[in-house]
Amino acid sequence: SVVEPGGGLSVAPIAPFRTQTDSWIAATGLRVTIEREGEPVALVVDGTSRGLVEPNRPLAIEAVDRIDIAVATPRSERDDRKHSNNS
Repeated sequence: SVVEPGGGLSVAPIAPFRTQTDSWIAATGLRVTIEREGEPVALVVDGTSRGLVEPNRPLAIEAVDRIDIAVATPRSERDDRKHSNNS
């Protein structure tokens, strides 16, 4: 998801899941419940494991900090055939 600065919190469930909402951008936070029988699921935030969430327990998610992201722009094709500066 692309979120403008200060625009909210983007949440992306990873795994087979069913949602009852069409938007995963939350302005101030989000409350979800893992509806599953059996084993707990892993909670991963920005690539870091934060623990396990037991089935049928509510979980509150909110933004507490921000990160800056740099996006590289693709380089355009060069005009020289060798693609080098030694032409």
